[in-house]
Amino acid sequence: MPVRRSTDPKPLQYVWDAIRSANSQKQMADFQRIIKYLQRNDYCTTAQAELYLKQSLEDGLVLNLNKTTVKGAKVGLQVESYKIPNYELPLLLDDGKDWYCIDCHLAGDVIECRVCFRVYHMECANKKQNIYIRNGTVGSKEVSIDLKGINDVIDITNDNDAPVNNNKHNKVDKQSDNETSATNYISLLMREENQTEYDSSLCSICNMCKLEPRSNIDKEELNYLLSFVHTRIKAWLPASITDSMSMEPKPEWMNDVEINWRVKQLFRTPMNMIVIENKIKQKQYEYLVAFKADVLTIQHNVAIYHGIESQEYGASEYMLEDCRHDLVELSNCLDCYKHSNEKINNKWFCLPCRVPHKLVWAKQKGYPYWPAKVLKETEDTCDVRFFGGKYERSILQKIYIKPITMKVNDVQAKKGSAFNKAVGELLLHQKMLSNPNDLSLLTKVDRKKKSLNSSETALPIVKVMQLDTGKKQNVTIDLSKSDDIFEQSAQALEDSFIAQASVTHKRKRSQSPTNKGKTTQLLLL
Repeated sequence: MPVRRSTDPKPLQYVWDAIRSANSQKQMADFQRIIKYLQRNDYCTTAQAELYLKQSLEDGLVLNLNKTTVKGAKVGLQVESYKIPNYELPLLLDDGKDWYCIDCHLAGDVIECRVCFRVYHMECANKKQNIYIRNGTVGSKEVSIDLKGINDVIDITNDNDAPVNNNKHNKVDKQSDNETSATNYISLLMREENQTEYDSSLCSICNMCKLEPRSNIDKEELNYLLSFVHTRIKAWLPASITDSMSMEPKPEWMNDVEINWRVKQLFRTPMNMIVIENKIKQKQYEYLVAFKADVLTIQHNVAIYHGIESQEYGASEYMLEDCRHDLVELSNCLDCYKHSNEKINNKWFCLPCRVPHKLVWAKQKGYPYWPAKVLKETEDTCDVRFFGGKYERSILQKIYIKPITMKVNDVQAKKGSAFNKAVGELLLHQKMLSNPNDLSLLTKVDRKKKSLNSSETALPIVKVMQLDTGKKQNVTIDLSKSDDIFEQSAQALEDSFIAQASVTHKRKRSQSPTNKGKTTQLLLL
């Protein structure tokens, strides 16, 4: 295994700082001054400081020269001093490969990835492989969701009137050349055979690209959705990752020229949120893993420049955690992720998805059964999101999940204003599922302005049947005169469903004992 660079990136920068500090004070950067600076700032021993300086010389990132002293007790003597190479000098070992391990971000004996520009230590690769195997990522399969009965309309027949208003469930919680080659190496990995085993000849990121589930998403839509992920995670780090998050002022020698030179010496692939934003705007991403690989490259560069003990690296870990969470949500359901981020109106959760979700009654500990969508299902659990309230999430055991076809009194749900609102949203969702043609008319709203496009033809009038003390009334919505078609019609539908639920409940309480077993059917026309 070759040693591409001996000095770890953070000690190397301390050596550079020691030389610049001496130069700024118009002093000679000799051996003793550098060693004392390293001991004071890196809290290292004399032996460690000497090793760092020796490794920097071996890497050609610090130069040795002899100077004659012109003042002091040693005037006229030859003294060994050190300097930083000129900015104009070309990079040493500039073969397109990185100098630091992609996993631990340190130098040493590394293996070159056979596909991309990254390198890694054998020990780090073994740890990554064990993590993949232990977490069940390799060759894992997901349970398919049975969608039978998804469009069944429920029946409100319970006569318990306990208010349910606290619907709080637990939440689940060279640059251009390298950018061009990034898409190429991912496309190459996608075409390789044996997509279920960890490949020790690949770096951890290439193995991630190879082993993670594929997503067949239209390129334009993918980049549109990734713009939401980018907006969410970009605030964790400064726009330029070489900027510090601390309030301490920079040394006077850390100007733009010095920083750019250091970036060239340390980063094989410069990457930051501005680069990712431009790639999204230019619709360059073809795969979810390509976006994730760029985020991991940002974290790699942060670790190189600031160190893994820095505040900046800690922020990058939170950034990566948010990124992984959003990409999982995006993979689970494109439409749910899009609707939750666009929020074109307050009924966004009622919009149906291209692949309809299973509808269920779900029970969180301490709360009654509640209507919900199943977002993801395994052999033992269901990841659900509840109608009404703030659309809370929860992962529940299947014993707390019942089909939506069950009646309210059979699941012992408690009715109240919050429950009626949730059921109203459920019925609105089912109404949209059963009438896709009407939905296409209702949702012709500009997502930014939420107003009717003047180029669209006039839309028809929608009629909804509403029950009021046993009499049918027509609720008419003139869509051609509305500035927000979906908002108006959806609100009218939901109000209608809530009114139906309330009327049914009042009738149930006013029935005589002899008629107590009868139920009232909801009419949706």
